[in-house]
Amino acid sequence: MATAGHPGPIPKAALYYHPKDPWSSAVLLALEEKGYGNDELDRKEVDVVKGDNYDLAYLRINSSAAGTGVPTLVVPLDRYLGAEIESKYKAISDVSKILEFLDKSRTPISKQGTISHSPAPALAPATIDAQSKSNTIISLVHSTPLDLELLSLAGKTPEEVAELAKGEQGTWLKRRAEKLAAALAHDPTAASPDPNNPAPVLTAKSRALLEPRLALYKTIGVIYDSPTAGDAAAQDFFNKSKTVWEVDVKAALEMMESTIKQSHVASGEEGINATGTAVQDSATGHVVSVAAANDAAAEAESHNREAQHPGGLLLGEQLCLADLHLFVWLAHAVHLSRGDLSPGGIDKLGERTGAAIPPRVKAFWEAMVPRESVKKVYPDGAH
Repeated sequence: MATAGHPGPIPKAALYYHPKDPWSSAVLLALEEKGYGNDELDRKEVDVVKGDNYDLAYLRINSSAAGTGVPTLVVPLDRYLGAEIESKYKAISDVSKILEFLDKSRTPISKQGTISHSPAPALAPATIDAQSKSNTIISLVHSTPLDLELLSLAGKTPEEVAELAKGEQGTWLKRRAEKLAAALAHDPTAASPDPNNPAPVLTAKSRALLEPRLALYKTIGVIYDSPTAGDAAAQDFFNKSKTVWEVDVKAALEMMESTIKQSHVASGEEGINATGTAVQDSATGHVVSVAAANDAAAEAESHNREAQHPGGLLLGEQLCLADLHLFVWLAHAVHLSRGDLSPGGIDKLGERTGAAIPPRVKAFWEAMVPRESVKKVYPDGAH
């Protein structure tokens, strides 16, 4: 019933997503792990394979040009805004903020109405140290060198690129480029065929974000059309692709290993002496690893400690937000490496980078793969 200041029932939030998009999958995993009911928000699929993420109507919701533009969570604000304020919705397009919002919106003591009776475990780390480790992982998998859309397009040889061009990458690259070009070519001064429903208009800020993305698509598209080793631009692309997989991804896996190890040390594995770290080099943009090895005695002791503190997740047995970010990134990298969602599927990623998967990263993968949420969000395997 409507009351003063509350014009009527509060509409549900709307999630714009694609079921095979990695970061959309992170949100879907969060919904499952938090126990949200199927009807607690509207799900609106955006076909990123067809380039619908670059339709003008969708760009009006999310024109950040980050990756595929999904997921986006549109949240109703009616209960907080007065009648004099026109905006009734807030669009959240940063996946980290979406996950944080979903985590805070449904808790064991939440006063918000819910149709679900499932448990609502807290996914935010409870300590400052755990939050620091979580932020390290989240920042890493969202760093520029590890961008999943660009990683999907990276081919190390003319033969690899030719194969990618014939597959799903070639299909969506072409379609996204076409849709984005059409959106940018739209004349905002042109008369609308329907005066009562005019086409959305891109802002100058949106254009400034989207034009470089289109230029990148066109550049890669030319190489996909003719991946010739003798061409200077193509050879540069092959070299950069090789660096991404064999330097950046390899170093990122080492950093994941280091961060998980540090987290387990903090939670009780005092037997480990040294750790490693990795950072993104400001000059080259690549992930740079600085590794430090433990001696044999300390490593043996760490295994003993781990037996006393089971659980391969970042915080041991407790699932946290960073685990969702890390898993979907790994799942897509495994998919690109032709691996599957079996416990050993991650080894294909090791073959792609030219180095064995670090043990705790592998243990993390093995801990996540059997979860019911993963089985539900990834019914057809890794993507």
